[in-house]
Amino acid sequence: MNKSEEKSEEVVSKHKLSKHDIFVPDEKRHVCDICQETFALESRMITHQDTIHNAQKNYVCDKCENKFKFRSHLSRHQISVHRSPKYLVCDSCEKKFVKKSSLFRHQKLVHKNGENMTCKKCEKKFENKSTLLKHNKIFHEVFKDYLCEKCAKRFGSKPSLLLHIKTVHDSRKDFICNECEKKFANEINLLKHQRTVHHSRKDFAVRVLKDYLCDECGKQFVQKSYLLLHQKTVHEGRKDYACDRCEKVFGIKSNLLIHRKTVHEGRKDYACNNCEKKFGERGTMIRHQNTVHERRKDFVCDKCEKKFGHKHNLLLHQKTVHEGRKDYKCNKCEKKFGHKTDLLKHQKTVHEGRKDYACENCESKFGQKHQLINHQKVVHDGRKDYACYKCEKKFGQNSDLIRHRKMVHEGRKDFACDNCEKKFGERNYLIKHRKSVHEGRKDYACDTCEKKFGFKHLLLLHQKTVHEGRKDYACNNCEKKFGERGTLIRHQKTVHERRRDFVCDKCEKKFGHKHNLLLHQKTVHEGRKDYACNKCEMKFRDRNDLRKHQNSVHDGRKDFACDNCEKKFGERSYLIKHRKSVHEGRKDYACDTCEKKFVFKHLLLLHQKTVHEGRKDYACNKCEMKFTQKSSLLSHLKIVHEGRKDYECDTCEKKFGFKHLLLLHQKTVHEGRKDYACNKCEMKFTQKSSLLSHLKIVHEGRKDYECDTCEKKFGFKHLLLSHQKTVHEGRKDYACNKCEMKFTQKSSLVSHLKIAHEGRKDYECHRCEKKFGLKGDLVRHQNTVHELGKDNEENKGENKYETPSNLK
Repeated sequence: MNKSEEKSEEVVSKHKLSKHDIFVPDEKRHVCDICQETFALESRMITHQDTIHNAQKNYVCDKCENKFKFRSHLSRHQISVHRSPKYLVCDSCEKKFVKKSSLFRHQKLVHKNGENMTCKKCEKKFENKSTLLKHNKIFHEVFKDYLCEKCAKRFGSKPSLLLHIKTVHDSRKDFICNECEKKFANEINLLKHQRTVHHSRKDFAVRVLKDYLCDECGKQFVQKSYLLLHQKTVHEGRKDYACDRCEKVFGIKSNLLIHRKTVHEGRKDYACNNCEKKFGERGTMIRHQNTVHERRKDFVCDKCEKKFGHKHNLLLHQKTVHEGRKDYKCNKCEKKFGHKTDLLKHQKTVHEGRKDYACENCESKFGQKHQLINHQKVVHDGRKDYACYKCEKKFGQNSDLIRHRKMVHEGRKDFACDNCEKKFGERNYLIKHRKSVHEGRKDYACDTCEKKFGFKHLLLLHQKTVHEGRKDYACNNCEKKFGERGTLIRHQKTVHERRRDFVCDKCEKKFGHKHNLLLHQKTVHEGRKDYACNKCEMKFRDRNDLRKHQNSVHDGRKDFACDNCEKKFGERSYLIKHRKSVHEGRKDYACDTCEKKFVFKHLLLLHQKTVHEGRKDYACNKCEMKFTQKSSLLSHLKIVHEGRKDYECDTCEKKFGFKHLLLLHQKTVHEGRKDYACNKCEMKFTQKSSLLSHLKIVHEGRKDYECDTCEKKFGFKHLLLSHQKTVHEGRKDYACNKCEMKFTQKSSLVSHLKIAHEGRKDYECHRCEKKFGLKGDLVRHQNTVHELGKDNEENKGENKYETPSNLK
């Protein structure tokens, strides 16, 4: 073996020991004194220093003042940018080229004027055989001779390995922008940054760097391989790389490799040195550091001056917001999206109904992985890592914190509806408002009861709570259960903590929920009722009240039936109250003064205000009568002073001021129903309140209301008040306008007018057909003449507790 063979063997052995270093004798090694990079030839080191570190640009374009290092680069720039080139046309496909060499290369590769240099595995075409062999070696034979010892990544050439070591492991960025001091790993990225960010130039990128145009969508690419890959994955929808573990497919091999490394191997090799968060790709880590820790937003929209941390977010913003483009259309519901990933998520979650990510704690499922992670962090771990520095309120997501600052502390509502001028803090709220309010769209229908909803989450909540009967959130104080977590939190805050955080700035009234405060300000102080019924012109302060009115009054719908007594209700809340009060007999609210119990809290508050405090806060400005409730005052004004009776019986055409009086009239007079029977004396009543009064007075012997003048006792408060007014005060407030007679009660005046002046006798005896003006006269006639005392005793007893003059 000669010396040259021994020397080559020594080089090969050293190459096997370290893939990083190709052995070069010490006497031939030249080191750059600036960046310490080594070169085999001194001429290469000098060229490196002149082009990289000295960065001399002696050739200036006389039209745009752009500078270049080499004269050839200047010439190429002037020909491609400033001159109208003389195109060379291919005689086969009429494609145009600037250079003759490019035309010959095209004809040789595409039209096969020369030897066929096409890869048999991927059908990629090459100019010469050496390039084809190199392609096969690197991509298909997976023969990469240069191994990185730090991360085990392989490369097909030594320059690629050295560049990888310098930029990834040594974190060297030798090229600095002289305007913003941003650093780059290579000169190409620096030039691209200066050209696009600081010079705002797009002409060079389009005409020189991006020579390959997609004939379907007009997108331009730097290399033809990128164009072919784009056409294959986007327009043909090909995904040739499948994961052998989860069968997920990818259009690009690099995405498959990243998927395997991050998902199945769980590798996150790049850790942030500020927050120790780890990433699967270095580029993702760098973007994280720039946007999160450095708060950099280098990309500014030239139309609205909004700033972005990533360029693709800026481009997406310009395309969707300012251009209004939504290029990705769902083939099932024709909904359009600005981004392809949003379309894929929509198809997977909405149309396929897939929820691939299940929580192992509560079995809740999610359509996207980040939703599961956020659910586990906020719900089960109780973490709220983002705190507002102004009010110290904490949030589980940074987006919620940003939204809170903008809407609460800054008071910003940047999105206004062009139909009603209502403003919103977020664009998606504006879109939902337009769709549901102005377009009246309800695209989500329940397949069980056919009820429609404007939003999908309302449909899912309806199905879960109504049809499945699920209430997954229980209060740990009172064991009450709720269908939504937000409702549980509001319940705990308002009921158990007694918090009223929202105060009206005009009357200082406090509310537990912000929407109640806004509704109060709008209806009470502004007097607004924005929702009018198109059938009866009634106005309502809330859209839900209008909807309930139309369903129950005009449509006659009662969709909620009690499974115990088959009674039906127009609203679910009424059904729940009915079950609790009638069938369960629950009275959860007790008065701390007299220990009287009530079914509902508002009845307890009304009792305390009227009975113990004696308050009547609502006075009529016409007759000085006072009322405990505003609704009673409004009813009084409508019926007494306006004379309105809006509810008419379709059988006898009698009119009533209240709907419940009409229903009671129809049930007792025309249907003859008495649904409430006493279990002690077999008497029957038309109203439950009459039965309760009968039990209290007759069987319990209670008379709770005593006159403080003569100590006479009464079973009802209104009888005591009537006694005091007529006996002790001698008042007769109701005068007949025809005969000067006066009466102590309005019902007596009404009966007098009906019998004396109108001559009406509405009560007829079914034995002798004799007619009477009062029902009591009819009863006495039947008792004395026809001896029906036993049969009419019920009517006599019932007359003590009911006031049929209001019904007949």
